[in-house]
Amino acid sequence: MVRSVFNGAGYLRSDNRCSGGDLDEADVVGCSHCQKIMKKTGWKADGGFCHRCDAPVCGLCCDRIPLHGCEVFMRVLETALAKKYRLEQNARLMGLDLNERTG
Repeated sequence: MVRSVFNGAGYLRSDNRCSGGDLDEADVVGCSHCQKIMKKTGWKADGGFCHRCDAPVCGLCCDRIPLHGCEVFMRVLETALAKKYRLEQNARLMGLDLNERTG
């Protein structure tokens, strides 16, 4: 089965005509590394593709891939939450209160 890059893509409709603006409509796709929303036409011009996570990425994240590798947002978030949980558990085992404020 072939999966499209645009699975899960969305549609943007921004109607600012009442305030003197204009109607903006476009297909959008999200960067899997930083969650930035990009118009498909802009992504094609200034975006990239991460072959490790098989997902589109914005231009900034595309430039970071050679140096930092694949940094999927959900994986970074899960790692940070796991680190915080371990810190809290270790503090609890040692009898420390992390919420206690010192003056």
